Amino acid sequence: MTVWLHSKKKIIDDLALIMIKEFGDMEISRGKDHSILGMEIEVTDGVVKLSMKKQINKLITDFETEYGSLDNEASSPGNRQLFNIRMDAEQLNEKRVRIFIRIQPLYFI
Repeated sequence: MTVWLHSKKKIIDDLALIMIKEFGDMEISRGKDHSILGMEIEVTDGVVKLSMKKQINKLITDFETEYGSLDNEASSPGNRQLFNIRMDAEQLNEKRVRIFIRIQPLYFI
């Protein structure tokens, strides 16, 4: 993935032709709004705004579809068991590992 921002259309056109010659046909997106790898990019008056709201909402919706609502209230994100390691705990199966990896970025929001 390559992102180019420039005020002169000719420069972008020339770069696109070079890339197509080198790597073959590719999708070219023009304008002020773009969607790349789950990020929404908006370019307005020299300001670039990045957002991942749609991606985060999809992660939450997918999780709720699989495991139920996240509307539970809690006074803290952790409890007393947070630092206790259960050696007898069952390991996650492949499906749950993939789900865990998908929702892990939500921990940093």
